[in-house]
Amino acid sequence: MTDIFIRRKRSAVMSALRSRGHAATEVRLLALFRIHGITGWRRGATLRGPASPGSARSFRVKPDFVFRPHRLAVFVDGGF
Repeated sequence: MTDIFIRRKRSAVMSALRSRGHAATEVRLLALFRIHGITGWRRGATLRGPASPGSARSFRVKPDFVFRPHRLAVFVDGGF
């Protein structure tokens, strides 16, 4: 089946979707971090940096959990 929207309209539709709070999967992972004593993470932190070596573009992402000293990002796919 082909898409019924043009690319610009599809982008507008998708950007209008918003989260409905904490997904059960994310909350469960948070509980596991605490149970096992895993520390050093932050929620809602933004990571910024160059997209790739030699590229003029940069990136900005907001993962579910960030381990700052290691610049490790954890994305939980539980919102859909």
